[in-house]
Amino acid sequence: MPGASKGSFKAGTPKRATSQKKLSKAAQSSKAPAPTIAKPAAHGGKRALLEGRASLLVKLVTRKESALNLLSLAQIYVDLEKVSKAKEALERCLALDPTDALQARCLLAPLLLNLGEQDEAEQLLQRWQAADTATAASLGVAGATMLCTRLLLALAKWEGDDEGEARCQAAFDAAFAHNWHALLLVCAVGNGDSPMPEGLVADLRERRLEALKKAGGDAPPWPGAGGVAEAVLLSEAFAGFAGSEEEQEEAWPDLDGAQVTAAQDQPFAPAMVIASDPHPTLTQP
Repeated sequence: MPGASKGSFKAGTPKRATSQKKLSKAAQSSKAPAPTIAKPAAHGGKRALLEGRASLLVKLVTRKESALNLLSLAQIYVDLEKVSKAKEALERCLALDPTDALQARCLLAPLLLNLGEQDEAEQLLQRWQAADTATAASLGVAGATMLCTRLLLALAKWEGDDEGEARCQAAFDAAFAHNWHALLLVCAVGNGDSPMPEGLVADLRERRLEALKKAGGDAPPWPGAGGVAEAVLLSEAFAGFAGSEEEQEEAWPDLDGAQVTAAQDQPFAPAMVIASDPHPTLTQP
């Protein structure tokens, strides 16, 4: 994959966008839509298989809590769209693994954004900010996940002011510098339509988990920072954040106006746009 020139965060007409979005949310507050998950829920035989695995893990955790089993259980709950149970399992996992050697925050951070629990997402970022800033390159997927979380959180909280736009730009620049492959893929799957083969994602998840178990927090986990494998894992975690009108998929809270584009002369440099129009015309950076 060729190298990329640096992209940029692009703002639409935020003041009107914010007022429209707030009004829309207030009008719908009595019937808030259920949160969407990065990948569609499993169906048929696959769902039955996942339910069976979840049942087995619940029994194992009931007998003796294990951070590894709780993390595996949380991932299955995410795939089954059982978001509350996934969050509970991840919180218990972090309680048992306070140094987060298994990097449960990689699953928890996108989940909190998906649920609209932005204050908790901010607290999670602050909790790990010092470690992630100092060792982002060695943290691999964990560092990249937190950078993407910071970007989407900045977008969700942006009220149209210059200071908020500057935070969005800074978060975009940091994520782009860490792994432009990942930012490109995250932009590409914003509507939830992922081009990644499901088997590939499953294999990468398994390989990463095995590497984390062996590393025990003492060695840089696989995959390394800045690569395509890391990008694929990140894109799956954040897929669907912008929603899809065509598929009638709800966006993650406060990200319903998020759109993506790329410069014509920099095809591998994504840019994020907050647009006020429900059917925006995307501008080039």
